[in-house]
Amino acid sequence: MKKCQYCGQSMAEHLLVCPHCGQPVPGALENDHSSSQLKASEQVPEPSAEKIEATVPNVENNVRSHSVDSGSFGWALLGFFIPLVGLILFLVWRKERPMNANSAGIGALISVVANLVFFVSLMIIVILAS
Repeated sequence: MKKCQYCGQSMAEHLLVCPHCGQPVPGALENDHSSSQLKASEQVPEPSAEKIEATVPNVENNVRSHSVDSGSFGWALLGFFIPLVGLILFLVWRKERPMNANSAGIGALISVVANLVFFVSLMIIVILAS
């Protein structure tokens, strides 16, 4: 077993790409002219498709796992000023980015409640003034 120089995780010797961080192993793809001169009995067979798929990391999952889910105040502001967008973001991000989803959803909810309070109080003032 060797260690990846980027993430420090241990990995098998034959891998060309680290299965944990997705970085290529340095020197793994260099052309070695001595390997092309192997005897027929020494040549390495071509790997099967299943083995290749097992050695290549799932880049889509790596990207998603490194996405930022901080639940920042910006998502709450966006949800407050545009409640429909906040609701949509809440529904879309509910499982992938729960903190960002909650932030956008809470902003949208506060906006809807504030608008209801404003319009109800405005109607009460208009009724009392007339």
